[in-house]
Amino acid sequence: MGYYSDMSYAINGAVCDRQKVKELEDYFADIENHDVYGFYEVKLSLSENGKLKDIWLGEYCAKFYDDRLFIDKLSHCLIEGNVKVEFVGEDGDKWGYFVSPGHIEEIIYVPMKKSTYMKLKEIIQNAESEYINFALKSWKQQRQKTKGGKDA
Repeated sequence: MGYYSDMSYAINGAVCDRQKVKELEDYFADIENHDVYGFYEVKLSLSENGKLKDIWLGEYCAKFYDDRLFIDKLSHCLIEGNVKVEFVGEDGDKWGYFVSPGHIEEIIYVPMKKSTYMKLKEIIQNAESEYINFALKSWKQQRQKTKGGKDA
């Protein structure tokens, strides 16, 4: 038994270091690595200029206990661009990652009503506007101090 999940991904302008890709593929091909599960024998398909075209797996429905390990190694392969990798577990649970060069950000899925989402979106937009106005005001005040009180 075990916990099965489906994996999907979206590639956005990702370019990889070929040597790092080889290291990743070698690591996940080694049957002696007991921390490798769903990403066993993963292959990253690259174009001639190093653009990531595809992530090949034997199965896209598997026991991805090694998801974080793969994501970490993928982040070190990337030179530019990003990849969004998402999972849906057999119980409907969802999780994922935004992966960019040397950086990983977890995706958290929060079920909510659309009306709640719209209110939350408005709150965030207002907070961003207030922050931008505050930062601009602070910058102008600092500028005035450095110009001897004269606003140029």
